[in-house]
Amino acid sequence: MGILKRGGNWQADVRVNGVRHRKAFKSHDEAEKWLQATKFQLKHDIPMPKESWTLKKAQDQCMKIEWEGKRSERTNLLNIRMINEFFGKYNEYLDEYDVAHVDLNSIDTEKVNEFFIFCRDVKKNKDSTINRKLACLSKIMRFAFESERLAKMPKFPRQKEPQGRLRFLTNEEESAILDYFRNTNPSIYDFTVVALDTGFRKSELLNLKDKDYTSGKLIIWTSKGDVARSITMTPRVGEIIYRRLKHKTNIFPFSKYVVRTAFENMAKDLDLPDVTPHVLRHTFGTRLAKLRVPLKNIKTLMGHRVSSTTERYMHLGEDDLASDMDLLAKEYGNCVQNVTKVA
Repeated sequence: MGILKRGGNWQADVRVNGVRHRKAFKSHDEAEKWLQATKFQLKHDIPMPKESWTLKKAQDQCMKIEWEGKRSERTNLLNIRMINEFFGKYNEYLDEYDVAHVDLNSIDTEKVNEFFIFCRDVKKNKDSTINRKLACLSKIMRFAFESERLAKMPKFPRQKEPQGRLRFLTNEEESAILDYFRNTNPSIYDFTVVALDTGFRKSELLNLKDKDYTSGKLIIWTSKGDVARSITMTPRVGEIIYRRLKHKTNIFPFSKYVVRTAFENMAKDLDLPDVTPHVLRHTFGTRLAKLRVPLKNIKTLMGHRVSSTTERYMHLGEDDLASDMDLLAKEYGNCVQNVTKVA
């Protein structure tokens, strides 16, 4: 039982029946008060709270229960690596940052804000990246809090992420891109056409197999939003799928790096620096919106979990709005004349 200086905090430590209880404080006085209160609890047989976790323990437990074996596992492992770089000490032998000594209760709102500044000013992360890292840390601490291993949840800042304009292809750009790939890389030409007419993500396309093709439809069983969906093939997609399945089990038997390199070369040669494979998905969603397909249907076709994601595609331009006014005038234009006569 005692108080030790660790980093910028004072850590009070006590053992009860072989179980260690510890808590970090900003000052020695706060640590001393907690220690005296703990002694009082022991003396009067008042039940002690559960032992607090270290950051390492909380990470391991949260990973096993919440993320292990799921699509988010790899992403959160990367986020944890960044969290540990800030909160931990570098271990040369293990070549990693060690957080086994970091008491979770020492991570208060002030410390969270310091981590935010580290991500923004030192790592130069974008707002969206900072939000993902903060969300990871918040999830870990919330897990510990609900497990009664953390006394109080700190507050987490959140950066506003601007939606910006979704990049999609014009008909002229599509023709130019398809002509380019038709002449330079027929497999990427096929990939591009299928992406344009299905809205599938790059990873979904690269995972397509013969079992995902049935009765004129392509089926995605697992996706980013964990929403299964099927798409009826357009004639040109049907021709491509039928042709490619004659000789292969995988419809697109190449890696994401092959796709990325092909699009980087195309973007440079055609002077389209902002066109990436994901722009094909945006084009699919935008075209459905321009055709006045109901929002609910677009949401289903694109595999979105929430409608707010789909609403980003409802960005109608001046020409679309002008067409709507033409429809209004054609249907109800005579009503204006009647009002004028009455006046």
